[in-house]
Amino acid sequence: IWSRRLDLDPTRNLPLTVVEDPTLDFGGDDAWCSWCLWPAAKVLVRYLATLGDAELVGRSVLELGAGCGAVGMYLSRRGCS
Repeated sequence: IWSRRLDLDPTRNLPLTVVEDPTLDFGGDDAWCSWCLWPAAKVLVRYLATLGDAELVGRSVLELGAGCGAVGMYLSRRGCS
């Protein structure tokens, strides 16, 4: 099992730790994509980090896409549901 700390918003001290277990078999060669922090997610989090808390707290968010869900987890830490 690997764990990786992602400093997505260091100005707010909101790290995210992703735990990866490469021994899991999700049934297919495309399962690796769920382990990735995609570049688009990093860009989106950087943009969202520019927004004030008042703009995000209490908002409902639905994250669509592939990957580890970092954007949704980041927004949860910022007060979204």
